[in-house]
Amino acid sequence: TDTHVYAGMDLHIGNTSDSQNGVQIQTATDGNGYVMFGDGSGTDAFQGQVSYNHTNDYLRLVAGGGERARIWANRFVVNEN
Repeated sequence: TDTHVYAGMDLHIGNTSDSQNGVQIQTATDGNGYVMFGDGSGTDAFQGQVSYNHTNDYLRLVAGGGERARIWANRFVVNEN
């Protein structure tokens, strides 16, 4: 199958003939899993993040180097700073 993707993509998973695809980030029960976005080195290497904290079971969204939202099973907190 010929699959066309955005020209800047270095990772592509699956194709149009697959009915299901996914990426799994496995950690310890007290670990954290991350997908990070950056444009440099040092702290610029992870200015954007989607992370999951297994100890407290929440999803965390980071933009511009700061936490912007946290999602638990029973609540959602937005940081507007």
